[in-house]
Amino acid sequence: MIMRFITITTANYARNTIRLVRSLKRVHPDADITVFADEAALAPRFAAYGAKLHVLPQIGALSVKRAKFFAYAIAAKAGDFVYLDGDIVVLKSLEALWAVDAFTSTRDDLRGCDFIPDRSRPWASRPELSGAGYFNSGVFYAPAGMTQFFERVCDDVLDDRDWNDLIIPGKLHDNHYLCAKIVQYGIETRFVSEYAYNWQGFLQGSDLRCHIGEAGDLLSDATHEPLHLVHFAGVSSIETFIASLPADVLGVLARALGADDTGMLEALAALVPEQASQARPLVPLLKAMGAATQANPYRPGADTSLLRDDALSVASIALSIIGDDTRWNGLRCGNAYLSAPEYRQLRDFIKAARIDSILEFGAGYTTVLFHRLVKRQMALEGWDGPWFQFAREQGAAAQLVPFSHESGFVEAPLKAATGDVLKAAAKSMVFLDSPQGTDSRARVAEQIIEHAAFVDFVVVHDSVRDARNVFRLAAALNMRVLGHFPSLRGLTFLGREAVDMPQAAPALDAQAAQRVSFSVQREQFVQQEGHAWRAYIELRNDGDAIIPATGEHAWHFALHFECEDNRIVWDTPRYTLPADLAPGDTLAFWVAYDGQSGPLKSAQCDFVKEGEYWWSQVRGKPCPAFSTSSSET
Repeated sequence: MIMRFITITTANYARNTIRLVRSLKRVHPDADITVFADEAALAPRFAAYGAKLHVLPQIGALSVKRAKFFAYAIAAKAGDFVYLDGDIVVLKSLEALWAVDAFTSTRDDLRGCDFIPDRSRPWASRPELSGAGYFNSGVFYAPAGMTQFFERVCDDVLDDRDWNDLIIPGKLHDNHYLCAKIVQYGIETRFVSEYAYNWQGFLQGSDLRCHIGEAGDLLSDATHEPLHLVHFAGVSSIETFIASLPADVLGVLARALGADDTGMLEALAALVPEQASQARPLVPLLKAMGAATQANPYRPGADTSLLRDDALSVASIALSIIGDDTRWNGLRCGNAYLSAPEYRQLRDFIKAARIDSILEFGAGYTTVLFHRLVKRQMALEGWDGPWFQFAREQGAAAQLVPFSHESGFVEAPLKAATGDVLKAAAKSMVFLDSPQGTDSRARVAEQIIEHAAFVDFVVVHDSVRDARNVFRLAAALNMRVLGHFPSLRGLTFLGREAVDMPQAAPALDAQAAQRVSFSVQREQFVQQEGHAWRAYIELRNDGDAIIPATGEHAWHFALHFECEDNRIVWDTPRYTLPADLAPGDTLAFWVAYDGQSGPLKSAQCDFVKEGEYWWSQVRGKPCPAFSTSSSET
């Protein structure tokens, strides 16, 4: 059976849509694909990948969001079809979508739409319409016989009042409108798994919600089923987001496009001359990626180079640190983000220096950290990505400001930020962590020198790679190096007055260890072959003493397994945590069981100071434990 697929695009979105077509043809080589677009000039680009182009004039007249309904109506006249958004990469067969003779899509519970007061009645102007069958219209199957419905909706969508009544401007548009029309006209709707066939299995907000299975597939964290597609729903800058993905996830997406059929010579030959000249110096980096370091499962959040050659690794921020889902106080660690010990050093420095105002170049997880710590903060960001949205969602002040690699950030908002955030502060700090590239950051360094020379402290991340920027700032601002945290990428602190830099946690003898109290919560559980499993847990320091996880006096985290036959497997591999945990700190990370001791009842959590004592023994209380049953949350 040859299945018909349609999508819609514009000239400035064609790159993403070509990815959709390439991946779709790889999975369904006989698919009949029609791309509705605004320009006939796009036809050869899509024809090269086996797709037909249909120029849709309504795109220019009405905008893409309202024009979609005319594409649906045209497609419906020829019979049944599957619609896919252009920001999708297909990984596996989509046959389940047309397995039943009814309109089929995936559920969407509007979990990210806090602006809707009543999600059961999501159309305020039409309270009689129920949201019980709300779906994501980025993926749907329309059976034959729906021509009249779509033509009627085309008439409705031309009515500005009807359109405005059924959308939420700036938030929900065509998706909200189509869901309302399906309910209004009583169209029967069936559903396939949203985790396998839509965005819920891939990401939520800025967070990945998938992992690599043993067979190399992307699996949903929630249901452990393979993802049949990846949908970049809600991602403003897909290119930038892709650059931030872990290398193993990137590999799955590249294979979906047929990248494993392309050698280095073919890839370079396909580039235009200007691109090829820029790409050739990256060949050693690409070669090194083929021998990437594997994460050590017993060193969660470790500051570990992704590539075996540290020098090459540091040369690329996005490919420098292995990411393994570790979170320090809710903040993502690794990949393009800071490591757990870097977050801790930043926090402790800000407290020691009594800083009350921070201007940051580059929004993200550090923005949230600063928001928690100081009275005033502002992050200037040149790219709208999930890191920026996360910062805003957490209540932090973050502003999108146009950035040019030649001239830096636009001057007016930068001047306003330095005045509003820094000048009235008792102690102020600038944090430089964006944009990408030493030369681009050099532009920002000059802007700091020009507009924020009065600042008390400057902290530079990636200072190993960007040492010349550190030197330039120190010399121009008459500052000295107060401290340097020797992480793989480097964190350097500049200032004019001495600060008592953060020190390692003190050693705890057996008596002092009794003051330590902690709790553990299981957040995710992945059942594997046999009795083996992986669990994502959050560890919280509930006591008033620092848990020493680094240095010569470090404690190691360990699990004791309670077997179903009531045996206790006490001595298991130790976990080296990445940072000391102050009172109130949390660290979330993966732990695992290989299944060798048979089925378990629970896993008990403990700390050991090797050769001296176990925390549980000196504390004299039961260890915090979590269930190892896959049926419990």
